[in-house]
Amino acid sequence: MSLAVRIAVVMLAAVSVAGCGQTDREGIALVQGKLGPDETTPIGQKWKKLGGLAVVGDTTGPVQATPGGAATFQTFTNGVIVYSNDFGAVYLTQAIFDELTC
Repeated sequence: MSLAVRIAVVMLAAVSVAGCGQTDREGIALVQGKLGPDETTPIGQKWKKLGGLAVVGDTTGPVQATPGGAATFQTFTNGVIVYSNDFGAVYLTQAIFDELTC
């Protein structure tokens, strides 16, 4: 398991994004009203550094906060970028993100 994935596992386990089996995202607040990565934010900068639209894909949802506000994340066509002050911006595949949030 790569270092980035291990960090993401610890970060998401600590913030408890959502409960398993829940289809809605109760407790997740809209942080940014528009879709599309804002390249002035850590999530947008990570998206751009990884290759942007060609690699990570277009946004599929707005930036959202985890319950308690310990991290934010944004979903993209090819994955998810999660950001926290402690770990910075981390790219995860959708499958890993879904696994960690259950």
